[in-house]
Amino acid sequence: YTELGVIAFGDIPYAAKHLGRIGASFVKAVSGISKWKKDAPSNLTAQDIHDALAAACVTDAVLNGGENSAALISRYAGVMDNVFDTTENNEAVSPVFKKLANTPADVFERLRLAAVLSHIEGANTEDAAAALEKYADVLKVDLNAVKRSGIDIYDIAKRLGSSTQASWADGLKSEIEKIISDMSKKTGSSGGGGGGGGVGTAKIAVSQTPAAESDIPSASDAAGGENNGPHFTDLPSSHWAADSVYGLCKKGIVSGVGNGLFEPDRYVTRAEFIKMLVAAFSLVSDPEKTISFSDCDISDWFYPYVDAAVSCKIANGVSKTQFSPQSRIKRQDAALMCMNLLNYKGFYNFRAGREFADVRDISDYAAEAVGFLSGLNIINGFEDNSFRPYEALTRAQSAVITDALLSLLSVEAAFN
Repeated sequence: YTELGVIAFGDIPYAAKHLGRIGASFVKAVSGISKWKKDAPSNLTAQDIHDALAAACVTDAVLNGGENSAALISRYAGVMDNVFDTTENNEAVSPVFKKLANTPADVFERLRLAAVLSHIEGANTEDAAAALEKYADVLKVDLNAVKRSGIDIYDIAKRLGSSTQASWADGLKSEIEKIISDMSKKTGSSGGGGGGGGVGTAKIAVSQTPAAESDIPSASDAAGGENNGPHFTDLPSSHWAADSVYGLCKKGIVSGVGNGLFEPDRYVTRAEFIKMLVAAFSLVSDPEKTISFSDCDISDWFYPYVDAAVSCKIANGVSKTQFSPQSRIKRQDAALMCMNLLNYKGFYNFRAGREFADVRDISDYAAEAVGFLSGLNIINGFEDNSFRPYEALTRAQSAVITDALLSLLSVEAAFN
């Protein structure tokens, strides 16, 4: 096999130089690829053999201190389709792979795992979360089970970033399991207090089904009527978000969650926040364009809202193939969507935004939006002058933001 590989793919001179030494690694790599593809070795393609040979070369270089392993990884990444993809940080794979050298895994699987872990080690929360979601199958993490438990992948990534074991295969998996276990115990009880000023630290979500008639406040309730008072038992008129919530309820933009409750501190998903914006501003999709995200089926309740938001360039997917509709929306992503919405409506802001204490934590793609929205006092920071870009929004916060956007555009329209 090794000799055949060297003859067929003469562009791998390392294999020719170390033919005797890489044989075992090559056979293990072939085995790893066949297990990955669930095919018998006899059904492997020429590309698979090439991948295995290149993986064996890289493995030998890393484990035996041979030629520059990082250079080899970068060189062969383009022809190891089963191991790498076009977004790999190939320079970072080599040191991570060294740490995995003694784990009980085949060469191919170990190298692929190292490629994935190289995305996580030392990455910011945004990139680590994207890697966890994209490569959940490689890491053997049941992402669907995680999401069903109500845990946000970004919260896992944030906790994982402080772990000293994040570079190790077994350590990473056990660390993720520990984080999920710890967070599961807290799910449902973590509130995020509404705190008065600004949009503060709350959480938001729009009901996935139409509100029951009893959950829609009457006109007097929506205005905090003198006779009956607020309709929702968990949202008194003194609540910092009451005016916005009841105002939006009256317009049919948000509703209660049943049993006379609004749950102002419950977290909101990307789909739910988008539903709010689409409903508030009557956004419509382009009939000539359709979204094609693997996690957005036309039968899903949120499909028409996501379709409209993407069509109007209000929102984008987290990757080319996924939208992640059920993930909690982060403050910085909400800011970006709001800026896109204002731009779509022809509103451009020239005011300087606030300089938050954690400005360096804000992702580059969202920095302009955070400045844009804070300059308009649509999304504000916290009392410690932090913005907390990765924190999720609550139902109360989202209602206040949506209400502020409506008011801003209403004033702009009147001025024009």
